[in-house]
Amino acid sequence: PTMKLLTRRSGASLRCVLAARLALVFGVVTTALAVQRTCAFSINWPLSRRGRLSSFACRSEAELSDGQPHLIEFFTMDMCPYAQRTWILLEEKGLPYARKLVDVRNQSQRKWYIEHINPLGKVPSIRDLSDGTVLYESEIINEYLEQKFTGATAAARLLPDDAAGCAKVRLWNHHLNNQLAPAHFTYLMNKDAASESEKLMALDRTLQYYEDRIVEPYLMGEQFTLADVSALPFFERLVFSLERSKNYSIPSNMQI
Repeated sequence: PTMKLLTRRSGASLRCVLAARLALVFGVVTTALAVQRTCAFSINWPLSRRGRLSSFACRSEAELSDGQPHLIEFFTMDMCPYAQRTWILLEEKGLPYARKLVDVRNQSQRKWYIEHINPLGKVPSIRDLSDGTVLYESEIINEYLEQKFTGATAAARLLPDDAAGCAKVRLWNHHLNNQLAPAHFTYLMNKDAASESEKLMALDRTLQYYEDRIVEPYLMGEQFTLADVSALPFFERLVFSLERSKNYSIPSNMQI
């Protein structure tokens, strides 16, 4: 199923890019790289299955392409993978939103942001203008938006209909947050030659978890879910950063 998806040109779609990224870990390396070029993907651009390509500059307080009023204020910072999780979801669900850039290193901006939006001083955060709800933490935001704005069609749903399926999505995200992301960062930043092999083995174990459990074509099978939304920014960084900094390649036992 992954090969079929990768070899079918569907324009600049989020699914195309995600499949390419996951395939880099799950074996279809050559085809994945080809699809990545076809989709013209950059980690600065979220791509939706509707074929829309949105850069950070294309949304502003004063302008929306469809002329609709803003529904969500989206507080973000360039290049943050956690913020990109929420950005992908907003694009996937087609919600009208206004992007609010926050420089948390700027003391005056940070002071206002902590007092009025997020006491933790991190991104992403949102303000739902329909009722004034303010939320932070990417997975909490994404589940809120998914539950509140679930569309009538299955294509618009990013959580399974059953309790077991929702729990499995959360398990995927738990592994990503608590195993893969820390192992990636620890290995990437390691300067101690004596512990390099140990940290690499830890990363390989976290990747093997995906290899053993992925259903295909997405993490939960046929349905594109919040697990895939959460994974995409991190796999993008993992592949790029480790190839560039560590000359790391995908383990041979994970390649077809």
